[in-house]
Amino acid sequence: LAEDDGKNKEDSREQGEGKLVAPQERGEDVEATREEVGEKEEGADKAGGVASPLSGADTVVGFSDQVSTNLSSRKQVKERRRVVWRDALLHMMRYLTEHRRRIQKAVAEGRRELDYLVRIIDDDNTAAVEEGKAASRRQPKSSSNESISNAQSKETSPLFRFQLLSININTMAMAQVVDTTLLKLYIECSPSLIGSLLRVKNYCDIEESEKLLLLHKKYKELVDLYHGKGLHRKALQLLVEHSGDKDNREMYGTRPLIDYLQRLPASQFDLVLEYAGKTLQPRQPARADDSDDDDAGGESNSLPNYEQAIYLVFADGRPASLSFPRNKVATFLTQISPLYAACYLEHVIWEWSDTDASLHDIMALSLLQIVLGGGTDRAGIEQSAPAPDDEARLVEFLKASTHYTPEKVLLNLPPDRLFRERMYVLARLRQYQKALQLGVFCMRDLEFAEQFCKEHVDEFGGIYLMLLNILTSDPPSDLAEARLAGSEPLDVPGQRQSRLDFALHLIATYPSRFPIAETIQALPASTPLHKNFLAYFRSQLRVQDQHQRSTCILSNLGIAEQFQLRRHLKELQSTRVVITETSTCSHCLKRIGRNVAFAVLPGKSRPIHLSCWQRRKGAERKAAVTMAVAAGGHLDGGHTAGSSSS
Repeated sequence: LAEDDGKNKEDSREQGEGKLVAPQERGEDVEATREEVGEKEEGADKAGGVASPLSGADTVVGFSDQVSTNLSSRKQVKERRRVVWRDALLHMMRYLTEHRRRIQKAVAEGRRELDYLVRIIDDDNTAAVEEGKAASRRQPKSSSNESISNAQSKETSPLFRFQLLSININTMAMAQVVDTTLLKLYIECSPSLIGSLLRVKNYCDIEESEKLLLLHKKYKELVDLYHGKGLHRKALQLLVEHSGDKDNREMYGTRPLIDYLQRLPASQFDLVLEYAGKTLQPRQPARADDSDDDDAGGESNSLPNYEQAIYLVFADGRPASLSFPRNKVATFLTQISPLYAACYLEHVIWEWSDTDASLHDIMALSLLQIVLGGGTDRAGIEQSAPAPDDEARLVEFLKASTHYTPEKVLLNLPPDRLFRERMYVLARLRQYQKALQLGVFCMRDLEFAEQFCKEHVDEFGGIYLMLLNILTSDPPSDLAEARLAGSEPLDVPGQRQSRLDFALHLIATYPSRFPIAETIQALPASTPLHKNFLAYFRSQLRVQDQHQRSTCILSNLGIAEQFQLRRHLKELQSTRVVITETSTCSHCLKRIGRNVAFAVLPGKSRPIHLSCWQRRKGAERKAAVTMAVAAGGHLDGGHTAGSSSS
């Protein structure tokens, strides 16, 4: 490069022939020109003549032409130097790119050093080389034949007297030099290639590269450099610092920060928690001028939807998010807002089917806090009243989940509200009577009490009869403080009659759920026998008649089976075996003595020694085991042979 630059300077000197000079020399030339013009004017005055205006104008025009020629020639030389310099950088870029591939191959092969050939000019010939260069500058231009002869004579000139030295350079050191130089070349010639170098594994010097990127305001590329070097905290801090810079659309908003958090492994969990909070902090309401600026500048990188931010950082299904400690994530989100914790845990519980009791407890308590008004709303502003669907979410969770701790939830429920939620928690504790009392006396929602019985009838079959007893009885004294504020007393005449009518409605709707004896005992003596009640009696009589007929049939079948068993017993008892002096064993064919135990097998008339029978049974059992073992060994041998042949 230095030789090309010197050659360009020599060419510029030959082309300008001394006209392209330094700024101070150019000023001296201008002053000399002005002195020559002044001398001409003085000479004209001494001669007694007056200088004509035309001659003065010609002098000024000649001076301006000379200055403009100098300036235009200087611009041409500068432009030529700029083009030559850019071409040299491009050639160097291509060379280093190819050399980088070779270095990567050497690193992959595990080579620690690289061999290089270096040209070293002899010290004795340095003065001769400089003298030869000066002589070539002073020598005038020659013809083509002379130039050819000069070119041939260069082979013996001192310039080509050098030595080649083989040296070894550390591979990683050379890789660092090459990558850092490539970064400088990309910044100078092709800024669009900076990211392609820094996003992959590189060996750029961190301090030098950081200074260069900050100097040229390449913040996005600097983030890529930090990520490749493992300096995640620096990268995140840089993203946070420039998140409010609307002029830099690549760094503005929380989306670049979220994208970087997604790239972090599970080992950086603490760092994820530290900077994830900056994307989930409650936001103030957007101003009109801010929205105008966003519309003018294009789509904003911010994520106003907190659900998307939580999903992208903690629950998008990537390996890191799946391995995050979910208890810590839920606790962290609860500290910011219970709404954020509920959003995360809904995905963990319903999508990932997590059955951890602690997560279910945090979910229930977070939803409860949201319903009670202690959370933040969807825009990040403190809310004074819960959203309409928040209470429905809490009820649905308490109904569907079977892994939360009901005692913890029950302690956090208020005593004068949220009776629906309390009923489902009491149902988890198998306290159905207290739950139905809340629905009947505190909520005064008899339809909901009926629905509650439908949902839990499989768990407790007598729940309908329990509801009937509650409807026809007085409210307990321990519910006086639990009634709704500003409501009527728990027991008034109008409420009693409505409860009795609803009880008759239940009896007529679900007659099979109410046994007739317990139902008549639960109803007051003054209950009128209206149409629905008569229908219940007819259905119960029909059920009783059917039950009686079924019982009679089963009784007759039992009697018939008993007769058959007695007859079979008599047949077995009538079978006799006579042992004489000539009776022999059917197995060993030996005589059966009087004091020897014997047996008669079913379906056979000949006796057998008890010991013979036991030995035969043992031999049969042993043979069966031997056959089973042989069959298993045969199968194992077949598999072994098959595997060896394969």
